[in-house]
Amino acid sequence: MSRFRPTAIAVLAIVISQLTITPVLARPLGDVAPARPARPNIVLILSDDQRVDMMGAMPTVRSRLIDRGVSFRNAYVVDPLCCPSRATILRGQYSHTTRIYGIARPYGGAGLFKDRDLERSTIATWLQAAGYRTAMIGKYLNGYSSTSSVEPGWSVWNALVGTTEEDEYYGYRLNANGHTTSFGNSPEDYSTDVLAARADDFIRTTPATKPLFLYFAPTAPHLPATPAPRHLDDPRCSDAANNGYVPGQTGLPPSFNEGDLGDKPGWVGRKDFVDAAAQSDTWIRICRTLLAVDDAVRTIVAALADTGRISDTLIVYTSDNGLLRGEHRLIYKKAAYEESIRVPMVIRYDGMTKRGAIEDRFALNIDLARTFADAAGVEPGVHQQGKSLLRLLDGSATDWRKQFLVEHADPPGGAGGDRYVPTYCAVHGTRFVYVALTTGEEELYDLRADPYQLQNLLSGPPGSWPPGVSARRDDLYARLFLGAKGAKPLCFPLPPDYSPPPA
Repeated sequence: MSRFRPTAIAVLAIVISQLTITPVLARPLGDVAPARPARPNIVLILSDDQRVDMMGAMPTVRSRLIDRGVSFRNAYVVDPLCCPSRATILRGQYSHTTRIYGIARPYGGAGLFKDRDLERSTIATWLQAAGYRTAMIGKYLNGYSSTSSVEPGWSVWNALVGTTEEDEYYGYRLNANGHTTSFGNSPEDYSTDVLAARADDFIRTTPATKPLFLYFAPTAPHLPATPAPRHLDDPRCSDAANNGYVPGQTGLPPSFNEGDLGDKPGWVGRKDFVDAAAQSDTWIRICRTLLAVDDAVRTIVAALADTGRISDTLIVYTSDNGLLRGEHRLIYKKAAYEESIRVPMVIRYDGMTKRGAIEDRFALNIDLARTFADAAGVEPGVHQQGKSLLRLLDGSATDWRKQFLVEHADPPGGAGGDRYVPTYCAVHGTRFVYVALTTGEEELYDLRADPYQLQNLLSGPPGSWPPGVSARRDDLYARLFLGAKGAKPLCFPLPPDYSPPPA
């Protein structure tokens, strides 16, 4: 099949600047099977709110992961919000299956995840049952508040405890295997460093004969984006606000503080201009917060190397969602715009990944659970709605998805204030993205011609749409809600309190 090669879509800027863009070569399974261990170690490094263009000041990620693995430059999340994304990663299921759409009740949060017994079957329980020593170190799910319990499937449990909005860089609490400790505000309390030290200990204390699964999830670079003391004035991030989201673009994109929002849905069109100077300061702070994550990656890779595990370890670096920094005057996430749903994703798996390769086909957060289960040779405990990314690495994927669902739900009535985004279902293809909001409004963007999503092709009455747009809209609508060519509808069951636009 032909691969999507966007000419002006956001990519991992550091990869583009340092590497020659070459596709992952298809290779027979027999060529790589001998190098693939029966039960590899698995390490997931999951940052929080990291956009795809926020990798430029992470030299360890570049040298130890990007240069030695495969970068997925079309990696996305299927629900761009922390808790539903993490539920998807743990179980390999869409929000319409887990019914986790938010960070707090009534649509989400750790409590609802537990009420639904979802924690009883996750990638952790599957791997632990197969003999893996497992560790959850960092942020589990929003609103996790238990100070004494350990969730099923985890041999080592070091989970941040707090509210959905609590600062988790200093003054946080950590549930360590059922015993909670409070941390202060000294440099040695900085959470990313504390968590990295515990990840290092987990790797070094796991018996050499036992495979391990590490889920390392620092809160960085989530706002308030507090850098470590050693990085407060780091010059590597002094120009971070001018990082380009699209190759070849420098400075702020044309969608930043977009002047004409007449084509956008009403909830966007009512937004005021954002403070550009404040956003620039925030962006520099976010960059500096990620420097400690880069240090943590160095710690983890060094521990794997020192214990003789690095050659048989599958390492994934990604994020739970992206972040809008003023594009279309938005400064949050949840929306179906590229900056919100697109994330960095790099896989290093020595013996299977071609060094410094770039993969163009879609990789989703919903694929991670199935990928890990496939690597370990275990059967997932629940129905999987993603695909194993190992099929892209070993060349066995003769066909691959050309589109995927993005969904989100907010409680009706504008709950969430400035962060409210109307419930929607969207279908994202290799060129077009179509969004159907519960307000009855619709959006359609041609990402090839309009990578910044400046012109909604469904703006105005149907008679004013460009040629072919009506047919394109109807086709994508059918894929979402009616099913097409014998396939089931992508958006089914519907999100709570959601009414799609009329057919």
